[in-house]
Amino acid sequence: MGIKVAQALVSKNIMDQIALSPEHSLVEMAVPPDFINKSLEKSNARQKYGVSILAIRRGVEIIISPHPSQVMLEGDILVVIGKNEKLQKFETIDI
Repeated sequence: MGIKVAQALVSKNIMDQIALSPEHSLVEMAVPPDFINKSLEKSNARQKYGVSILAIRRGVEIIISPHPSQVMLEGDILVVIGKNEKLQKFETIDI
């Protein structure tokens, strides 16, 4: 619980985090501003940042295992998995 509170105080974009191991986590975060109106493919999240976007929450809709052509919109919430160090770098894109 204390770790989640500390992360919430430090992070502006991460809304929730589940530690899968000491090195890996699953996070729920706001879509980075630079990714708004871009497809997953054009964002190069996996190649450039080493993280995988597993789902997109858009209002009440949840897009599970989104297609590479799926466009991320302002207000979307991403469910992202990866190494903690990679997630930290990804979380700070254009804040």
